[in-house]
Amino acid sequence: MQNKIVKTITACVPGTACNFKCSYCYIGSCCDEDHRIPTKFQYSVEHMVKAFNPKRLGGYADIIVIGNGETLIPPEVVPFIKGLLKQGHVVEVATNLTLNNRVEELLQTDKEDLKRLVMRPSFHYHELKRLNKIDDFFNNLNKFYEAGASCIPFMVICKEYMNDLDEIRDLFINKFGSLPQVTPTLAYEEKTDIKRGGHVKCDPEITPEFKQLIKEKFNSNVFDLCCDYLDVDPKKVFCRAGECGFCVTLDNGNVQRCHACPSEFSMFKNLKEKIDLGPIGNNCCINTCAMQYQFIASGFLDGYSQDTTHYTVFSGNGRSSKFNETAKELLNFNYSKDVIAYSEEQKNEINKKVKDEYALKNLGHVSWKNKIRYKIYKYLENKLQSKGIIKD
Repeated sequence: MQNKIVKTITACVPGTACNFKCSYCYIGSCCDEDHRIPTKFQYSVEHMVKAFNPKRLGGYADIIVIGNGETLIPPEVVPFIKGLLKQGHVVEVATNLTLNNRVEELLQTDKEDLKRLVMRPSFHYHELKRLNKIDDFFNNLNKFYEAGASCIPFMVICKEYMNDLDEIRDLFINKFGSLPQVTPTLAYEEKTDIKRGGHVKCDPEITPEFKQLIKEKFNSNVFDLCCDYLDVDPKKVFCRAGECGFCVTLDNGNVQRCHACPSEFSMFKNLKEKIDLGPIGNNCCINTCAMQYQFIASGFLDGYSQDTTHYTVFSGNGRSSKFNETAKELLNFNYSKDVIAYSEEQKNEINKKVKDEYALKNLGHVSWKNKIRYKIYKYLENKLQSKGIIKD
């Protein structure tokens, strides 16, 4: 098997339990009591790991393990990560990096496997100060780096941090020797979220002055990429989500082409079932791709692929030194160089097929008789369109 990444997979840890209460959390109820929903897995860790067999996936994957709450709280997550690493995958872990017992457990990983571990800790400054965890964060970050893992910390630039930017910058330079990548804070009107729609805005607002300030303070390519894509309508871009990667929820194994798409099937039910979704095309289910910087950078979007390779987006300003050579070799790729170049006719066929599939899935509450009637209706509609009797 080639030592090459063939899929980018987001593995979502269920539950919302978290030891932080960040005011800008994308989980709207973060500071409420219901933001303590425990994680429940329907399958054993061993079973879940087997579902990601490289032979089944067609090769090795870049797997991002991330939770709705703090990723490492469930005791199953660390052995799951170790299992994926043992299979040869690259595993990226989003965590607030303050659970010292979980950190020590994850550090007890084979040295060769640690070379394929990428820690992507999120720096929540005010919560770290409130809980007296700043030293824990940087101590744990340096432990992973010294053990051979790659380490690229991230931080959300929220309104409440604006007076602390110099202090945060100095902390990273003095305690880690490199600045974090940063992203803007997305907010949604009428308490809607990225899945349900609503007008997207940022807080602070993305003005030329704000962008220049962040560039001077952090020189973050990820921030620039996020800002560039805020005004891009995802439905006007042909997307390879599903073809180049997918999302899976770890409680039941449900697979989606992208975060807000309908579930296709459970990859945990039948471990021999082939995973062959095909691209989502222009049927995006979210209203901005701005925060999907990893997908954009690795070439998911036709016509928007980066001229540079995947992790060049995450380097710059000394950050590239925080990746070990194994990670650089595996992650410097771009799917746009390898995917099929579809004609406009093929893209239209893909779009129509996915649109019809999603329409049928959205009829989940409809009786099976009406689902059959809907299928017959779509069949006849397609026939009439092909004969030119009705227009699409």
